[in-house]
Amino acid sequence: MIQARRQSVFVYLFMALVSLKLAHSIRIAWMQFCGRCYVPGAPPVPGTAPEAYRVAAPFLLHAMMRLLHRYDPPLVQAGIDFVFCFATLVVGAHLVTRSLRGDRRWGGVVLFLALIQVPLANVVEQQRPETMMTSFFVVLAMWCTLEETWAWTATLVLVSVLQAFCRADVPMVYGAALIVAGCVWRASRARNLVRGACVVAVTGAVQAYLQFVAHPNLPYSTGSPIVFVQNLRSDHLVPCLLALVPVVLALTVLPHRFGPVDRVVLIAAAMYVPVWFTVGIVAEVRIFVPFLMALCAVAARAYVEHSDAREMCIGDA
Repeated sequence: MIQARRQSVFVYLFMALVSLKLAHSIRIAWMQFCGRCYVPGAPPVPGTAPEAYRVAAPFLLHAMMRLLHRYDPPLVQAGIDFVFCFATLVVGAHLVTRSLRGDRRWGGVVLFLALIQVPLANVVEQQRPETMMTSFFVVLAMWCTLEETWAWTATLVLVSVLQAFCRADVPMVYGAALIVAGCVWRASRARNLVRGACVVAVTGAVQAYLQFVAHPNLPYSTGSPIVFVQNLRSDHLVPCLLALVPVVLALTVLPHRFGPVDRVVLIAAAMYVPVWFTVGIVAEVRIFVPFLMALCAVAARAYVEHSDAREMCIGDA
């Protein structure tokens, strides 16, 4: 019991230090780009798509600065990212250890914290304030998907509405993945179909309001929303592959045993990759970081649970 408690304290302390290091690096990066210049007033509204549709992050930053009476955007944004990073790691670790027992829980957390360094390395390099918020949404959506009550369905729909004001593409794809999972597998079919349809509907409604009512006819910052050809350049593909290959290897080379929620995340990530290549910039790995962090949790849990099941079978034999 004492050893397990020490391990838990170490894990939470390690996750807090990782989050603190990320927040410190984010603060330095923000200071380099925007300095300490800030004029109090309404949150700035960018004049190009899709930045103009991501209103949640600047609204939260402005609200926190008013609440704290501290008009220091780099510092306050670093604090916000610390909270969301730590929350993402905590929920991700609990997703990994949820069905594990004994020392397997410790091994799963260690593997998760090792794999998670790959996506975290791409957060500061192309810092956007919505990256860690979106990462937290994905792991929270995984937790909601695990639960069977309709209260968690309502929670998933609510957080999807909030996330749509931050980045609508991620909940839209996650909802579509739930629909696909409901069509393919019988387990929780009705619940996945209802949840997926609700998430897609509310996310699409928010995006339609932002795009056609609140900020209509905005030009795209890239000139054209379709950038697939530009993404085939080597200077774009190399950063993308460096981030994807370690996680893909962990999911394919290591033995695994995927559960229902794991399959939903895998489907969502697979669906998002062509979207990323078509309308995103693949050199900006931070776009895919939310799914990368979720895939790290899936890889760690699936590997450790497979090993645990194999040992049980050997023991029974």
